Amino acid sequence: MEYDGFSNNDIVPSIPAIVEGNYEERTAVTLLLDISDSMRGRPIDQIHQGLEKLKALIKRDSLVASRVCISVITFGGKGPEPVTLVQDFIDGTDFDQQITLTAGGLTPMGGAVELALDKQEQFKRDMRASGGTYKRPWIVLMTDGAPTDDYKAVAARCAQMVSQGKLLFWPLATDGADHDVLLEFAGPDGHVFDVAGADLSSMFEWVGVSVASASYSSADEEVQFTAPGRIITARV
Repeated sequence: MEYDGFSNNDIVPSIPAIVEGNYEERTAVTLLLDISDSMRGRPIDQIHQGLEKLKALIKRDSLVASRVCISVITFGGKGPEPVTLVQDFIDGTDFDQQITLTAGGLTPMGGAVELALDKQEQFKRDMRASGGTYKRPWIVLMTDGAPTDDYKAVAARCAQMVSQGKLLFWPLATDGADHDVLLEFAGPDGHVFDVAGADLSSMFEWVGVSVASASYSSADEEVQFTAPGRIITARV
């Protein structure tokens, strides 16, 4: 499969270190987490719990841990940057950093998706240059709102990548999320998963179970995922 390259010298993850000693085919999973002010309290607590559950699930299976790379990007929050790379891509075996998030601010979803796409393109370039191989990357987006920034161009870019089979995009819409806007990112053949009222920590468990299924599958194989509220068949 051919991928177009992007030139951004500011975002270069240390992928060669990941490839060294581990030539398993990777699935790159970006967790794109809304930590705007409306996520304060119980939602952000559940995200913290969910991250710990995901770490445990991945590490429970050494094969999965060696075939999954995780990154974490947040949008919103109280820090100086509205979009933050909390964790660059790291093998599941090394995914043990304690992550503490503080809710606040607006919802710069467009900038967050743009960073996620750029980082994944850099990941693929560096994997190829280092002799590593990979499956379709994932973006798991969790939000309870709508973008407060200019998102149209990056939504079109994301939707095009989904339609071209270059990306698996999983938008999880919690209470208050704008489904129509999320569909702009997912594209005409994409899905928005309504998880309103759910314990958000259980969504991270779902990510762990689903990425394990992908890890045990061959590249480009069709896999059935029990996604929130429905069964989805997707090529990994």
